[in-house]
Amino acid sequence: MSADGFETVWSKTIDGIARTRSAPRPSATLKPLLRGLYAEACRRPPVLPGLGTAIEQVLLFLASKEGRTHDNCWVTSNFLMPGNDFWEADWYDLPKRYVEILAAMGHELWQAVEDPEWTQNYAGLPEQLLARLKSLQGNHAG
Repeated sequence: MSADGFETVWSKTIDGIARTRSAPRPSATLKPLLRGLYAEACRRPPVLPGLGTAIEQVLLFLASKEGRTHDNCWVTSNFLMPGNDFWEADWYDLPKRYVEILAAMGHELWQAVEDPEWTQNYAGLPEQLLARLKSLQGNHAG
């Protein structure tokens, strides 16, 4: 994983959101967390404990009082949006349990603040995704 690869995806995410609405203002804490997640999701061969920890750190932040903002959830969702052609590695070739969590983050998090009831119905709130991740990790070593 290159630093340029992450910066490309980050910039495309922020620019893409800004084209459809006002420029997002994610917390300064979010970018390094997504950088860590990107690094682990692009690592080949994957190091599954590291990937799980990186996903967990992002979700813990988004579930926190500081992290649970529309911009943080929106940016994370768009950063992970399935079909993002700018990633250096396709995270769809990771183990299915991680792909399912990453895909849910990409599909559901964007509404976690503006419409939490809708998001909850799709099990896409950060705390729901975190519980799902912990359950999957508990059922599968690594």
